[in-house]
Amino acid sequence: MLSTPNDWLYLAEGGKHVIFRHLDERLAVERNAVTDTSSEYFYGHVLRIQKSDLARAAQAVITNPQQRGDEASSQHTNHRFDLRESNDLMTSSERFRRLIVGPNLGSCYLDSHQTIVLPAPFCLHLYQTAMASGIIPSSRLSSWQAKDQDNVHLANFNQIKAALLPNHTILKLDPLFISPQNANNPTILSVEIKPKAGYLADSPLVLPAHRCKYYHTRYFLQQVLMEKGVVKKGWWRQKEQQASVVDDRNTATQHNFVRSHYSPLDLFSGNFMQVKEALMELSKNMQNNFRVWYEGTMVFGEYENFPSTRYTEILHDFFRTHHCSHNFSGARSILLDVIVHIVAEILHREKILENLLCLQLLDVIDCDGAVLVYNRLVSLCGGSNSEAEMAVEQNFIPPESSLSSYESSESDSLTQDLFACSPYQPPQDSRLRELLNEIQHFRTHLRHQIQSGFAADESIANTFHKSCVYHVKHLSKESCIYLLSNWLLSLTMCDVSLFVTFHFWEFGDSDDLNEEMLIERHQTERNGGLFVCRLDNIWGSPNAMIWYEVKVVDCDPKPSIKLRGREEVEHNFQFVF
Repeated sequence: MLSTPNDWLYLAEGGKHVIFRHLDERLAVERNAVTDTSSEYFYGHVLRIQKSDLARAAQAVITNPQQRGDEASSQHTNHRFDLRESNDLMTSSERFRRLIVGPNLGSCYLDSHQTIVLPAPFCLHLYQTAMASGIIPSSRLSSWQAKDQDNVHLANFNQIKAALLPNHTILKLDPLFISPQNANNPTILSVEIKPKAGYLADSPLVLPAHRCKYYHTRYFLQQVLMEKGVVKKGWWRQKEQQASVVDDRNTATQHNFVRSHYSPLDLFSGNFMQVKEALMELSKNMQNNFRVWYEGTMVFGEYENFPSTRYTEILHDFFRTHHCSHNFSGARSILLDVIVHIVAEILHREKILENLLCLQLLDVIDCDGAVLVYNRLVSLCGGSNSEAEMAVEQNFIPPESSLSSYESSESDSLTQDLFACSPYQPPQDSRLRELLNEIQHFRTHLRHQIQSGFAADESIANTFHKSCVYHVKHLSKESCIYLLSNWLLSLTMCDVSLFVTFHFWEFGDSDDLNEEMLIERHQTERNGGLFVCRLDNIWGSPNAMIWYEVKVVDCDPKPSIKLRGREEVEHNFQFVF
């Protein structure tokens, strides 16, 4: 499979990975197909690469004489490299998605991806092009560096692996919707949402100083901490640098952080109006949690600020039939209203949020409890953090031999109540049962108190906390692994992103439609969903057919080493109020 570095363009990045998109995604939409010839194989795809691997591969070319010779022969970015598919066994991330996430979240919401091998000279070109682009946030630059201690291992980076994934900013159209009017310019929007944790902590293992978690979502508490300057995210550091001001004394003044009023509880409520309200709040204060692409270009995001004429043009594309001459006063607001309404309809129709919440609720011990259970496991492993983390990893991500036999476990009613969606087999441990029994009883007390308009009784909460800490100190190794595996799965599901990509096709009563186009359906593994959306309450528009796909991305398993620094992270919650 041949491709040149010039075929790929920096799209976005997170803390660990960078995304490069193939430049010809529009051609893929127009052809409505991907052909397996030359670089056309990559049309409509992105490369997801670990930044540290990319930096090391680039450094390997620079420091290795033989690699430098290879680079000289392919010094131009239009040199064609052979990007072959890896022949290795399924990676741990792939096993996790296939065995753990897919059966419980819904396989129709996940994309299978290929593992591609990238030659080091190809990586060097990507690396240098991205670094020279000037669009990498300065707060992220440190994650692009190969550390000095890595040099001894650079010989191992003559090639690296990357994930080849569908580009969710485009959508392969259903043949029913291809017509002379839209074949070359379909109206396709893609919305990325980071839903966050959709539940309140209710574990008696929450430390007394952190009991604000019982009454506020983790997202809300993080917003307060950011407002106070206690916590800073990478995306905010970048914005702060761009928007810093100088006061009268010529000293730097921190740019005010505006707290978001988005509530994950609303998004996961199952109520359409609450889902819509949650999305509206995200669109008002996008931060790093709400982004919109049109024709593969981001048009809404924390750093995007287009002139109103651009939003007017997009609305003209939406409402070609009936309002093509309208000036769309307040186009940005109208467009966001339309997007929010459609996405709310899609998420309310599908089971993705319900399934995602079920997996998030596997956190029955809270982060504070996870720290205690982790410390217990380390003690059972002779004080070895590495041994404890390896034991968790081996259960959290099952071996490839489990592909055909790994199924949801059967357990007693108590475990079923607390771990309804757990794919892990609970051990037979009386201490674990006693702990779970205490957790269940405390949950009942806490919910009764909150529903009655009261806070948890502190003396009762302290008694439950003391009792549960005692049980944790006597858990077996298998019980610790079981609890931490479920907690890590919940943590992973709280950090995913949703891509909602849809094709909007306006039609009127007089339009001649194929009957199949009016048959609404939900998303399946083979086909996207379809429904009629009525926007009268937003814009007085005729009906629109919405062909859509919802996909979950960034669901790589959280490494168990995350447990090491968790106590320090949770320590910040004592500063909220």
